[in-house]
Amino acid sequence: MCFQDIKRWMMTNFLKLNEDKTELLDIGPYVSPIKSVDLGGFSVTPVGKAKNLGFLFDHQMNLEAQVNAVSQVCYLNQRNLSKMAPKLSHDLKVQMVHSNILCFIDYCNSVYCGLTEKNLHKLQKIQNNAVRFIYGLYGKKLKRTY
Repeated sequence: MCFQDIKRWMMTNFLKLNEDKTELLDIGPYVSPIKSVDLGGFSVTPVGKAKNLGFLFDHQMNLEAQVNAVSQVCYLNQRNLSKMAPKLSHDLKVQMVHSNILCFIDYCNSVYCGLTEKNLHKLQKIQNNAVRFIYGLYGKKLKRTY
Protein backbone atom coordinates (compact mmCIF):
# COMPACT_ATOMS: atom_id res chain seq x y z
CA MET A 1 0.00 0.00 0.00
CA CYS A 2 1.32 3.45 -0.94
CA PHE A 3 0.34 5.07 2.34
CA GLN A 4 2.26 2.47 4.37
CA ASP A 5 5.35 3.15 2.22
CA ILE A 6 5.09 6.87 2.96
CA LYS A 7 4.66 6.19 6.66
CA ARG A 8 7.69 3.85 6.68
CA TRP A 9 9.84 6.38 4.78
CA MET A 10 8.89 9.11 7.24
CA MET A 11 9.79 6.93 10.21
CA THR A 12 13.21 6.05 8.75
CA ASN A 13 13.88 9.80 8.24
CA PHE A 14 12.81 10.64 11.81
CA LEU A 15 9.58 12.30 10.74
CA LYS A 16 6.16 11.69 12.20
CA LEU A 17 2.96 11.38 10.23
CA ASN A 18 0.27 13.07 12.31
CA GLU A 19 -2.74 10.83 11.84
CA ASP A 20 -5.00 13.27 13.70
CA LYS A 21 -4.33 15.98 11.10
CA THR A 22 -4.58 13.75 8.03
CA GLU A 23 -7.58 14.78 5.93
CA LEU A 24 -9.17 13.47 2.76
CA LEU A 25 -10.53 15.98 0.26
CA ASP A 26 -12.69 14.45 -2.46
CA ILE A 27 -12.74 17.09 -5.20
CA GLY A 28 -15.85 17.44 -7.32
CA PRO A 29 -19.14 19.34 -7.67
CA TYR A 30 -20.95 16.71 -5.61
CA VAL A 31 -21.18 15.41 -2.08
CA SER A 32 -18.54 12.73 -1.72
CA PRO A 33 -19.85 9.17 -2.15
CA ILE A 34 -16.88 7.92 -0.11
CA LYS A 35 -17.79 7.33 3.52
CA SER A 36 -14.27 6.56 4.78
CA VAL A 37 -10.92 5.22 3.60
CA ASP A 38 -8.89 2.73 5.63
CA LEU A 39 -5.21 3.67 5.60
CA GLY A 40 -3.87 0.69 7.49
CA GLY A 41 -4.47 1.31 11.14
CA PHE A 42 -6.73 4.33 10.96
CA SER A 43 -9.49 5.57 8.73
CA VAL A 44 -10.06 8.96 7.17
CA THR A 45 -13.44 10.43 6.25
CA PRO A 46 -13.81 13.06 3.52
CA VAL A 47 -14.04 16.69 4.61
CA GLY A 48 -15.61 19.70 2.88
CA LYS A 49 -12.43 21.77 3.16
CA ALA A 50 -8.82 21.02 4.04
CA LYS A 51 -5.91 23.25 4.97
CA ASN A 52 -2.51 22.74 3.37
CA LEU A 53 0.35 25.11 4.29
CA GLY A 54 -2.18 27.62 5.60
CA PHE A 55 -4.29 27.63 2.44
CA LEU A 56 -7.88 26.35 2.54
CA PHE A 57 -9.05 24.17 -0.32
CA ASP A 58 -12.72 23.20 -0.60
CA HIS A 59 -14.15 20.19 -2.38
CA GLN A 60 -15.43 22.29 -5.31
CA MET A 61 -12.09 24.12 -5.67
CA ASN A 62 -13.85 27.50 -5.88
CA LEU A 63 -11.70 28.81 -2.98
CA GLU A 64 -14.74 30.30 -1.24
CA ALA A 65 -13.48 29.16 2.17
CA GLN A 66 -10.00 30.62 1.58
CA VAL A 67 -11.31 33.99 0.41
CA ASN A 68 -13.70 34.18 3.37
CA ALA A 69 -10.90 33.32 5.82
CA VAL A 70 -8.58 35.93 4.28
CA SER A 71 -11.37 38.52 4.31
CA GLN A 72 -12.11 37.87 7.96
CA VAL A 73 -8.46 38.28 9.03
CA CYS A 74 -7.92 41.36 6.86
CA TYR A 75 -11.04 43.15 8.09
CA LEU A 76 -10.10 42.41 11.69
CA ASN A 77 -6.61 43.82 11.11
CA GLN A 78 -8.04 46.85 9.30
CA ARG A 79 -10.37 47.51 12.21
CA ASN A 80 -7.47 47.35 14.65
CA LEU A 81 -5.29 49.57 12.47
CA SER A 82 -8.02 52.18 12.11
CA LYS A 83 -7.88 52.76 15.87
CA MET A 84 -4.24 53.78 15.53
CA ALA A 85 -4.59 55.75 12.29
CA PRO A 86 -4.50 59.28 13.74
CA LYS A 87 -1.17 58.56 15.41
CA LEU A 88 0.57 57.08 12.36
CA SER A 89 2.48 58.84 9.58
CA HIS A 90 1.74 58.12 5.92
CA ASP A 91 4.86 55.94 5.51
CA LEU A 92 4.05 53.97 8.64
CA LYS A 93 0.48 53.41 7.43
CA VAL A 94 1.82 52.00 4.16
CA GLN A 95 4.15 49.71 6.06
CA MET A 96 1.37 48.55 8.39
CA VAL A 97 -0.94 47.80 5.45
CA HIS A 98 1.76 45.73 3.76
CA SER A 99 2.59 43.77 6.90
CA ASN A 100 -0.93 43.30 8.29
CA ILE A 101 -3.26 43.17 5.29
CA LEU A 102 -1.64 42.69 1.90
CA CYS A 103 0.57 39.82 3.08
CA PHE A 104 -2.58 37.69 3.56
CA ILE A 105 -3.82 38.47 0.06
CA ASP A 106 -0.38 37.89 -1.49
CA TYR A 107 0.18 34.51 0.18
CA CYS A 108 -0.29 31.82 -2.50
CA ASN A 109 -1.81 34.41 -4.82
CA SER A 110 -1.07 32.30 -7.91
CA VAL A 111 -3.70 29.83 -6.70
CA TYR A 112 -6.32 32.57 -6.97
CA CYS A 113 -6.20 32.23 -10.77
CA GLY A 114 -9.73 31.64 -12.03
CA LEU A 115 -11.57 33.06 -9.02
CA THR A 116 -15.22 33.89 -9.43
CA GLU A 117 -16.22 37.54 -9.86
CA LYS A 118 -17.82 37.46 -6.41
CA ASN A 119 -14.61 36.33 -4.71
CA LEU A 120 -12.47 38.76 -6.69
CA HIS A 121 -14.77 41.56 -5.55
CA LYS A 122 -14.25 40.54 -1.91
CA LEU A 123 -10.47 40.77 -2.27
CA GLN A 124 -10.74 44.04 -4.19
CA LYS A 125 -12.83 45.57 -1.37
CA ILE A 126 -10.05 44.73 1.09
CA GLN A 127 -7.49 46.50 -1.09
CA ASN A 128 -9.78 49.51 -1.53
CA ASN A 129 -10.25 49.76 2.23
CA ALA A 130 -6.48 49.59 2.69
CA VAL A 131 -6.03 52.56 0.34
CA ARG A 132 -8.73 54.48 2.23
CA PHE A 133 -6.86 53.78 5.46
CA ILE A 134 -3.53 54.99 4.07
CA TYR A 135 -4.94 58.25 2.70
CA GLY A 136 -7.51 58.84 5.44
CA LEU A 137 -10.50 58.57 3.11
CA TYR A 138 -12.98 56.99 5.49
CA GLY A 139 -15.72 58.01 7.81
CA LYS A 140 -17.54 61.33 7.71
CA LYS A 141 -14.45 63.23 6.61
CA LEU A 142 -14.89 62.01 3.05
CA LYS A 143 -16.68 64.71 1.08
CA ARG A 144 -17.39 64.50 -2.58
CA THR A 145 -17.29 67.48 -4.87
CA TYR A 146 -19.48 67.42 -7.94
